[in-house]
Amino acid sequence: MIRSFADKNTEKVFYGEMPKGFQSELPKGFQSELFGRARRILNRIEAAHDVTDLRVPPSMRLEKLTGDRKGFWSVRVNDQFRITFKFKGNDAFEVKFEDYH
Repeated sequence: MIRSFADKNTEKVFYGEMPKGFQSELPKGFQSELFGRARRILNRIEAAHDVTDLRVPPSMRLEKLTGDRKGFWSVRVNDQFRITFKFKGNDAFEVKFEDYH
């Protein structure tokens, strides 16, 4: 279950609201595809009982982060965007949809 979001935009995406800045940052026609995929992934994180539940499907590419992001995990939305989070027990914290690069 998602217990906290790192920012309000990620929370808005989770609840089905497209953030205003989100629309202008992306090429036309791409926003709705990316928005839909991000929402589906956020729903999978919400439903996960363990971080390993996010290994399926493999296309999400669950990764444990290192360095200054140690303790965080990421799943890919596409080649550019990730959803990052911490997972403790059965819950996700500091969930953020971001341009990871």
